[in-house]
Amino acid sequence: GGGANAFSTSAAAMSFKPENLVRATAVERLKAQGRMALHETRQLMNDPNTKEQLRRLYTTIDMRLPANIKPEHAAIGLLVVWLILIRMIGFTKMILLSSVAMILASLVAPDLASGTTDVRVLVSNVPKRVRESIVQMTGYGRLTERQSAIIFGVFMVLVVKLLLTPSSSGVTPSVGGP
Repeated sequence: GGGANAFSTSAAAMSFKPENLVRATAVERLKAQGRMALHETRQLMNDPNTKEQLRRLYTTIDMRLPANIKPEHAAIGLLVVWLILIRMIGFTKMILLSSVAMILASLVAPDLASGTTDVRVLVSNVPKRVRESIVQMTGYGRLTERQSAIIFGVFMVLVVKLLLTPSSSGVTPSVGGP
């Protein structure tokens, strides 16, 4: 329904009685959430601070790329590679791979932001970063760096196992079989 459209807009105040209100359907709630998310996104994108951060990010990426490659071209190239990988390994595995890549990026981002580029230092700081992330998300502070390294190692083993496991081929059982 279009409940709100049935009322005429005037300067008079309206009073809704609880017994006359109807609970919104799931579709109406979803539409409202979508509109709110769109409104928040537009508001965020029009914020001068957001625009300045995006300009700084663009400039940083532009400085790190070779002179003849623009950030837009690099983004298009990454998108093409991502789509090819989706075709090769499947959508679900590509989402998993992308998620793990983002997790790894978030773990090394503080060190990269501070100027550290030595791979050994980046890798040695991962257990500390994993511990910090777990403590921040769960509030469980009695976790050691060794325990967090083990948790992360088990997680990575499971991810690799999932990525290497062949997808189901959708083979149907034969008719008239045993």
